[in-house]
Order: sequence, then structure tokens, then C-alpha cells
Amino acid sequence: MKKYMLLAAAASLATVPLAYAQQDPPGSRDPGPPSRHVELAPKDQSFVKKAQVGNLFEIQSSEVAQDKAQNDELKEFAEQMIEDHGKASKQLVDLADKLGTAAPNALDAQHIKKLQDLKAVPEARFDQAYLKAQSEAHQQAITLFSGYSKSGGNEQLKSWASETLPTLREHKQHLDRVMQQATAQGAEPSGTGRSAAEPAAR
Repeated sequence: MKKYMLLAAAASLATVPLAYAQQDPPGSRDPGPPSRHVELAPKDQSFVKKAQVGNLFEIQSSEVAQDKAQNDELKEFAEQMIEDHGKASKQLVDLADKLGTAAPNALDAQHIKKLQDLKAVPEARFDQAYLKAQSEAHQQAITLFSGYSKSGGNEQLKSWASETLPTLREHKQHLDRVMQQATAQGAEPSGTGRSAAEPAAR
């Protein structure tokens, strides 16, 4: 009886090395495909920040315009700004996330001040102030996007900048046209108490 018990114990111990041999040694498992995370250079991160803050300012200032603008064409323009820059904002947020960084979700101090100033403008002078703010913001955006599309350090961001640039230029052309019409109709600079498209008294 003892002989059989010893044989069984020996057989049991013999299987232990085999079980361990079938297990992968530490660090030998396939780690899978390498990570595609790319560390963005400071220049690229700066572009993401400036572009997204610009989007947010366009959206928020245009929301104010929908309430305060006196000219119907400006209200329609503001609606288009919210739609176009909302789309651009979402695209940039998604792209930044894929690239391992985060796009801002709030205005910086400079644009907060600009937005507050715009909100404080009386309705009678709001149209001219909104046109001026939008024209300046779009010119800055065109310069930013044009420069990055040519010399940016990340190919995906460069491609997005190039694709977005024509829309920014269309917005600027629309703004220039409205401002020229206001000038032709006799609208005076901001502070006169008339809206951008309101003709001067004759």
C-alpha cells in the first residue's frame, strides 16, 4: 500500500515542472502593436490652443449677436458662425485627442475681456462692434492657419488647417462685403448710435 502511495506522489510531482514550462516566462508575451501616440511639439500645441480659443470666441460672440444685433443679415451671419465654428471646434477636439493632447474648453483671459467688452456695447452700436470684432478675429485666424498649413510640425494638424482655411476666408470676405455696404450707406464708426447697416439720416 505504501508503495502505491509513493508512486502516486512521485507522478504528481513530475507534472509540476511541465505545468510551469507551459506558462510564458515574465516579459515574454507579445506586447501587441506599438503605440501610435505622438508627442506634439510646443509649436503644434500652441496652434491647437490658439485655433480652439478662436473657435470658442467666434461661437460665443455670435451667440451674443443673435440677441443684440439690429441687422437681420448680421443675425444670419452669426448663426452661420456658430454652425461653422462649432463644426471646426469638434473636429479639432477629436483630432487633438487622437494626438494625445487636449484642446481648450474655455476662453483665455484676452478673449474673455473681448467678449465682456462686446456684451457691454449698447444695442444701438452693437452691429458695428460685432463686425469689427469678427473682422479682426478672422484676419488673425487666417494668418494663424495659413502659416501653420505651410510650416506646421504635425501633418494631421497641417491637413486640418488647410481644409479649414477656405471657410475662414469666406467668412472674412462676407464680413468685408457687409462693412463696405455699411460704409456706402453712410454708417458712421462705432459710437454714433446707429447700427452697421442703418443708413445715415438725410
